[in-house]
Amino acid sequence: MNEDVLQRIYEKHKRESCFMPWDEWSGLVRKAYPELILQVVSSPFDRMTMTYSELGCKIGLTAISEWFNLKIALVLYACAEYAHIQNLPLITAIVVNKETAQPGKGFWGLPWIPVQLR
Repeated sequence: MNEDVLQRIYEKHKRESCFMPWDEWSGLVRKAYPELILQVVSSPFDRMTMTYSELGCKIGLTAISEWFNLKIALVLYACAEYAHIQNLPLITAIVVNKETAQPGKGFWGLPWIPVQLR
């Protein structure tokens, strides 16, 4: 991953009240992005999704971890923003809620999601 892009995203997130220190945030993002890519390239199209908990386990967060929901949301937001800046597909769309099989409301609120998809 491009270190300069990651640093810019982190600085923006800090201004928007990211509570994680750089080392934790960047470590989780660096683990999550390749896991998302691996899921896409190694899965049949109809089984490409993964749950928030599954991704969390792969990057060292468990659903019972302190602040799991906020941390996984920040990591996915960073991955989505990174993909957008690099003109790459919005890979975070594959991460879904176990009950609804849909991305969470944070995904749908991303500014670069076309209005017709919201």
